[in-house]
Amino acid sequence: MCKKFDTVFIRRIPHLDMAKRSQARRFITLIDAFYDHKVRVVCSADTPLQSLFMQKLKDADDAESRVLLDDLELSQDASAGLSFFTGEEEVFAFQRTLSRLTEMQTEQYWRDGDRSQN
Repeated sequence: MCKKFDTVFIRRIPHLDMAKRSQARRFITLIDAFYDHKVRVVCSADTPLQSLFMQKLKDADDAESRVLLDDLELSQDASAGLSFFTGEEEVFAFQRTLSRLTEMQTEQYWRDGDRSQN
């Protein structure tokens, strides 16, 4: 998509939290790719940009975490300090994504993404 399009529209971005961790990671990766290739992004979301990703800390009690703990043969106590279960990585990555989305709204970014002159 980055090579074919200089402008992309994304509609109805859902509110993301730790329960939707995999969707949040895919969204982060998508925005990273668009940013790196200077693709212009126009988007709409269910919530304001700053509250799009809310970290709701959960214990390693949800179904996805329990399955992963079983697969890794880890106890809940052993997983307490792992960033995967605390959501630290997602929070950091999403803060970077918010920063990028903010920069992608600037006039300079849109000028840099103009491929019609190439």
